[in-house]
Amino acid sequence: MLNVKPGHTYRLRIVSTTSGSTLVFSIDRHNMTIVAVDGSYVQPYTVHRINVYVAQRYDVLLVASQNPGNFWIRATTLAHPADGVEQILAILHYDAPQVPVPTASADGTSWLHEPTSQQW
Repeated sequence: MLNVKPGHTYRLRIVSTTSGSTLVFSIDRHNMTIVAVDGSYVQPYTVHRINVYVAQRYDVLLVASQNPGNFWIRATTLAHPADGVEQILAILHYDAPQVPVPTASADGTSWLHEPTSQQW
């Protein structure tokens, strides 16, 4: 879970540690501004998802600009990996009084249904 405060800007470093799969990284209902690729600064540009190839690195700026809530952070593979894992999920949680913190049961699965966001 990544906690953010409404209106703040955060720099995220996204790294693919895969050995053969391309990842598609996105945060539901949030744009990201790419400011560096593989350690080199670039002219900033805004995207809503990023194809991250093997060993590639991106530095992005994320503005917590949505109405406070919980939103999915997604890393989805473009190929079918041998281990069967096609999507890795995390939660972007707005740290605001009206937003409950997602909780997990002993088996760690109940939070999977907490965020109500949709992909763009």
